[in-house]
Amino acid sequence: MNILNKNWICYYIISTLFIPVLRAGDIHVSASVDTNQIRIGEQLSMQLKISNTTNQQVLFPADSSVWNPFMLISSQSDTSLMGDTVLVKHTFQLTTFDTGQLNIPALHLGILNSNGDTDSLITQSFQILVSTVPVDTTAAIKPIHDPMTAGLTLGEILIRIAIPLIVLGLLILIWYLWKKRKNKKEEKPGIIPEDIDPREWALRELNLLEDKKLWQNAKVKTYYIRLTDILRIYFTRVFHEPVLESTSRETLQLMSRYLDADLLDTFSHILHTADGVKFAKAQPLPDENGRCMTAAKNLIKRSIPETREPEL
Repeated sequence: MNILNKNWICYYIISTLFIPVLRAGDIHVSASVDTNQIRIGEQLSMQLKISNTTNQQVLFPADSSVWNPFMLISSQSDTSLMGDTVLVKHTFQLTTFDTGQLNIPALHLGILNSNGDTDSLITQSFQILVSTVPVDTTAAIKPIHDPMTAGLTLGEILIRIAIPLIVLGLLILIWYLWKKRKNKKEEKPGIIPEDIDPREWALRELNLLEDKKLWQNAKVKTYYIRLTDILRIYFTRVFHEPVLESTSRETLQLMSRYLDADLLDTFSHILHTADGVKFAKAQPLPDENGRCMTAAKNLIKRSIPETREPEL
């Protein structure tokens, strides 16, 4: 240990153990620091204790430049009562970016008496040795590290999870709407072209419907909707009656002009069975589903395509 460091240690012991106490009337002020040697950029703590037995008020300097060449980082106060004495402890955190033997200047404190008179106190100054960070100039120069990557916050993680789920949900919704629209289009067999025989068209559509095996795959409602649509489109083309826009009862009234009692009864049975499935959620037996298809084909084959005068 060199002589300079020994002198600083002796000075530190004297300055901390034998802290001068300043008095102004009934106010006692003492100042101390927790160290007298720091490295550049490090912090030291200065404590100011004020004991007061009267209503005198202590005024601190408002200008932060009073700490030069040090900078005030933070300060806090703690007040306690010991009998009739009020003890206030002020702690100041200081730092500096200069080096060498620096001085914490003495603070000039104002004392405001209860009668309006003023007095003053000057605290002790402190010598602080501020050293630089030792640098080994003989060591090889190390490369600069890449910037460190900050970890993801919970919010960022949730966003990264939510965005793919939202996109997936939109794709599923688009696919569902497209599929639903396609199925709706398939539910309507369409209008019979003028150059196609209506009987051939109707029988071909019924065969296609039968091949799809809808009711065998729990699509009974779709099966009856398509079955009755084929019959309605066929009768609209053949007899030129608005059965597509008519109820089952109205349709049977219109068809009574063109179908005999046996065919009309067959058509009525198909429509009533379909209405039960569509509106009452009825579930016909498998044999009944097959019989309705056979009855529809016979109805097409036996119906009279030429319009005849309605019976009086």
